[in-house]
Amino acid sequence: TDFMLVLGKDRPPKWAENVFVKAETREQLVDQIMVALTTDQMFRLNKPPGFPRFEGQLVSEKAHRANPLPLPFKRYTRKDYEGYWLFLKEKFKDKANALAQSNTGIYWDESRGLEARVDVSPPAPLLALSEAGKAHIRWLAMDYKSMFTHGKTKYQMIRNVQYNKKNNLTADVAQWTAWELEIVSETSDNTREFIVAILLRRSFLPPLLDCYQDIAVSFKRRLTAELVQQADHGSEKEQQKLKQLRQEMLREARLAADSVSPASANFEIYHDIVQAKLDALLFDEDGYRFLQQLTPSSSGATGGGGPIGPMYPQRAREKAKEYVKSLIALLKKEELLSSDDLVDAEELKHVSIDVEMPRPADIRMELINSSPGLEHLTGSHGHDSPGGIPDPHRLPSAASGADGLG
Repeated sequence: TDFMLVLGKDRPPKWAENVFVKAETREQLVDQIMVALTTDQMFRLNKPPGFPRFEGQLVSEKAHRANPLPLPFKRYTRKDYEGYWLFLKEKFKDKANALAQSNTGIYWDESRGLEARVDVSPPAPLLALSEAGKAHIRWLAMDYKSMFTHGKTKYQMIRNVQYNKKNNLTADVAQWTAWELEIVSETSDNTREFIVAILLRRSFLPPLLDCYQDIAVSFKRRLTAELVQQADHGSEKEQQKLKQLRQEMLREARLAADSVSPASANFEIYHDIVQAKLDALLFDEDGYRFLQQLTPSSSGATGGGGPIGPMYPQRAREKAKEYVKSLIALLKKEELLSSDDLVDAEELKHVSIDVEMPRPADIRMELINSSPGLEHLTGSHGHDSPGGIPDPHRLPSAASGADGLG
C-alpha cells in the first residue's frame, strides 16, 4: 500500500524530491492523481498529458512478509483490476482494447479461444438502490442477460440462479451477494457462444458502510463451425465432450468469482460516524441487520481504537423499548393480555413509563421528530407540533380548510 511521488524542479523549496505515501487504496489514489495532473497539463499548460508510472519495491521483503496476501493456486496467477484482484489460469494474457494495451479487465486464452472479462462499477450509495426499487441483485442479472442476448437470433438460459460466493481471502467486512448466469446463444451466421457470468455485489463498504459496488466476472467461448456441427449432429461422445467443455468453463468462472477480493487489506470502520447515522435512523432494515451481525472475530475490523462488535441505534433502541412497554401496559390496563409474561420481560424491567397513563403515540411522535432519518414522514410540515408532524391528540376543525384532512 506504499507509493512514492517524485516531484520536479517546480516543487516548493521546503518539499523533498521524493514523497512517500501510504494509502489503503493505493491504485485508486494514484489514478485520481494521474487524472488531476494530466487535466491540469492540458487545460493550463496546453501540453500533451504525461504521467510516468513505474512499479518497483519500496519496502523490504520482511515488511512484505508481515502482511502476506494469499498466493494463487498451482498454474494460476493473480490479476489486479480497479481495486480488486482474482485468480485466473496462467494461460490468460491481457487483451488490448481501443484505449490501453494492458490492465483493461479483458483476458484472452489463445490455446482455448476463451475470453475472461472483469467489470467493476464505481461505488454508489445503497440508498439509490432502494429508491430505484432495485435493491436485489436479480435486477443487475436482468441487465446483463439483456446485454448478452442482444442481437442473438435465439438463446437458451441454462442457469439463472442466486449464487453463494465461497471465499473471503482478505477477511473483508463487507457483505457479498451473487447471481449466476449461463447462456448458450446463436447468431444469424450460425455462430454459437457459451457464456458464463457471475455477478457480485459488495455492499456496506467500509469505512462508512453506506455504499455498494457491482463486479461482474464473465467467461465467453465462441464455437467454431466444426464444433457447432458436432453439437447438432455429432456422435454421443462428441456431444459429451462439448458438455464437458461447458462444465469446465463453469467451474473456472466460479473459481475466479470466489477468489475476487479487494486490493486493500485494511477495513477500518468509522465507528463514531456510523453510530451517529444509526441513531439518526439513516439505515434501512438490511443495514440494521448487517450491523447487528458484525463481530470482531468474523470481521477483524477496527474503529475508534478497538474491535467493532454488533452496533445498534442506541437512543432509538431505548425509545423502542419504551414504546413496546407502553403498548403492553395499555393492553394490560384494558385486560386484553392472557398472560403477564410480557409485562415481566427481562428486556423491559429497567424501562420506566407512566403505567397508569401509557401513551405510546407520544413516544412514537417524539422519536420521529428527533430523528433526521425520518424526515420523509413529516408530511406537509404542519404547524401543530415541532418537526412539522401534527399532534395526534388534536383533530383539525372544519374551518381549517386546506390544513385539515381534506
